Amino acid sequence: MAQDENKDPKESRYTRKKMWILGSVIFMAGIIFYGVFGVVLEATNRTEFCTSCHSMTTNLTELKQSVHYNNASGVTAGCADCHVPRDLGPKLWAKLMAAKDVFHEIIGTINTPEKYEAHRWDMANRVWDKMRASDSRECRECHSLEKMDFDKQIRSAYKQHSKTLEMGDKTCIDCHKGIAHTEPTEPSGSNTEPSNDVKEKGGNTSKPVVQGGAMLPLTTTGKPDGAKLAKEKCEACHGSNGNSEYDEVPNIAGFSAFYFIDTIKAYKTGARPSEKFKADGHDETDMKAVTENLSDEELTALADYFSAQDFEPREQDFDSTLARKGKVVYSKYCKKCHTDNGRAPDDDAGIIGGQSTAYLKTQLEYFKEGDREQVDKMAISLKKLEEGDIEKLLNFFAQQQ
Repeated sequence: MAQDENKDPKESRYTRKKMWILGSVIFMAGIIFYGVFGVVLEATNRTEFCTSCHSMTTNLTELKQSVHYNNASGVTAGCADCHVPRDLGPKLWAKLMAAKDVFHEIIGTINTPEKYEAHRWDMANRVWDKMRASDSRECRECHSLEKMDFDKQIRSAYKQHSKTLEMGDKTCIDCHKGIAHTEPTEPSGSNTEPSNDVKEKGGNTSKPVVQGGAMLPLTTTGKPDGAKLAKEKCEACHGSNGNSEYDEVPNIAGFSAFYFIDTIKAYKTGARPSEKFKADGHDETDMKAVTENLSDEELTALADYFSAQDFEPREQDFDSTLARKGKVVYSKYCKKCHTDNGRAPDDDAGIIGGQSTAYLKTQLEYFKEGDREQVDKMAISLKKLEEGDIEKLLNFFAQQQ
């Protein structure tokens, strides 16, 4: 007590002043650090910074050709929007992990187009794995599955999104690869789907049959008879079981019921072009005229019937050299949506492997000219095709016999 009484008041005031100054300096230093830190974080999030490394110019070129960069609404996404988390903790970890990219830039791991392509598959899979682990966290910052208006989406998107919302068994990146950058082709020797080139390998050369796709609930007593409707409405052009003898007319046997209904509704609304066609012994007509008066129950009955039939691949000529090149194009641009060499009905994308090449060529021209409704991914893939790629694809699909 006596010691406190003997303490110099001036010294106490001086000590308090020093502490106040020190505290103010620390406080201001904290503000300055936080400001500088924030500026640095923001600067390193800019697309210009991310692509300043020579090895990232390929990514920038591909991004500028994607719907995430150029679109009708003008709402764009940069590198950080897809690759950098918003929350501070995950963001700092992502920045720390990016140091390895700088290291590989310095040592020249991917500093040429050839090196970049050699590593593209591994790099893409690392990104996909990270997105799966975070449940596509960055995608969901802009795209909310719960807030989507499915009625405004095309039927295939509606089906997949509503199923994902209900089941919760997939995340965005499982379906949406290659929308900002070219989707790499899986290297040979990996776990790829079996090849269909059985003739060249000396295997079984008997004609493969694609089984009927997924069916809607069977119609009950008193509902339209799909077989009778098919005979009345479709047999003249598509054959009694959905396998046509005309090159201009597609085989529709085995199409999933979902895709069949989607297609007919597109004809009825005019979203899909409907050309005139004259079958032997019948008057000239078109798909819109044939289908415009079908009721929903009749359409469902037809979908049930044709989805239960077996798709018979067309026997048609093809150039084996072009077909091999076409397989590369298919793997790069088509495989994700048209699996099993284009023969899987459950993809709800039709069956194009073994389909008439004359018909496929016409439809691809419709897509390229914008005359047929298509998903963004289809439009993007078509824009990336080089001269001669369509001919290669046609020969590849013709080979699926």
